[in-house]
Amino acid sequence: MQSRVEKSEPLSKTEVIKAIEKKNPHMIPGWYNWVADETWQKYGGKLKQLLNKYTNDLIMVDYDMPKGFIEPDTGRDEFYIYYVNKPGVFSGMRKSDLAKSWPKLEDFMKKFPDPYDQGRFDSAKILREKYPNVYLVGHYFLKE
Repeated sequence: MQSRVEKSEPLSKTEVIKAIEKKNPHMIPGWYNWVADETWQKYGGKLKQLLNKYTNDLIMVDYDMPKGFIEPDTGRDEFYIYYVNKPGVFSGMRKSDLAKSWPKLEDFMKKFPDPYDQGRFDSAKILREKYPNVYLVGHYFLKE
């Protein structure tokens, strides 16, 4: 298997899928952008230089809030989740107090967000058109 080289073209979707399925890709895919806040604070510029040397073989894709979405409660998203962003805690940790109250949970389930709302995957469509041969990975994080 070939070792990772500095700044090259991303591996193809096919090669990333081979890696996921343990079918001997010619190179192990890499994704280098998920770094904890405390690591950025500690290594800053040196870390940025290192990350700039290598190509990401995956592109992370957010889902989009539906068009016309109004946040239900300050600091919460449509899934009734709020985020912890404080020193020493990985930013984006999700918390919810729905489990503490049956009525809250039942009310939430009645209004559960529709995954097919208009505009939900606009970003994913744009990225797929722009990068047709790169593996896209969906995730859900707070957009800042």
